[in-house]
Formats: sequence, structure tokens, C-alpha cells
Amino acid sequence: MAHDLTPIEGSPADREVRIGWDGPLSTYFLQVLDYPSDPDVEEEVIEVVWMGAAPFEHPEPDDLLEIVRQYAEVPDDLAPRLAADKASGSGVFAGRVGTHLVGESTLAEVTRPEQAVQIFTALEQTPRD
Repeated sequence: MAHDLTPIEGSPADREVRIGWDGPLSTYFLQVLDYPSDPDVEEEVIEVVWMGAAPFEHPEPDDLLEIVRQYAEVPDDLAPRLAADKASGSGVFAGRVGTHLVGESTLAEVTRPEQAVQIFTALEQTPRD
């Protein structure tokens, strides 16, 4: 589930800021994207920030909430809403069709030992197709 936030004053006009819980990857995510101001011009979307694209990358939202404050207005109730999204049980990484593909390809980039353990555990719980 994603929460769209209002960019801070002075941001590019077509900036989108989104934070949320990705159940299938079991991680919180943060996206700050700048879209082309003229849709007829073939410019690519600029990924200013994209965090939480790997399984178990951000199991808690605290670090993302600190970062997002640089880019958007953060409502006082955002942290509890993010916790509720995670608690809703929407999706899990283990047992999915792409668990082995995503998990094995992500392991080389893992920086936290806990994340590697969680990925290995999910791989063990997921039968190969």
C-alpha cells in the first residue's frame, strides 16, 4: 500500500513522493520521482530516490521517514498508518512464484546480515518450480 505525499515547497512541479509497505517483498519503500514537465517530450522519469526494492530491505520505516522529510510534507499520523499497513498481512515474500528468482538475484547486493538471513529463510520455505 502506498501513501502519496505532498512535495515540499520549491520541488519540481511534476515530482511524486510515495512511501509505503510492499507486502510481496516484505519491505517498506520510498520513491521520489521527477516526471517530464512536457508529456510530449521523450524524457525519462528521474529516480531521485528509490529505496525498498529488495526483499526485507527496510523492515521498519524509521530511516525512510527521516529521508522522506527532505522531499515531502509528512503527516503526523503517517508512521502509525505505515505500521497498520504492515500489520494488515498483505503479502509475504516466501512461497511466491518469483521468490527464488528475486531472492537469489538480490543476495549479491545485500548489506545487512539480517536481510540475508531472512532471504535465505524464505528460499528454504519456498519449493522450486
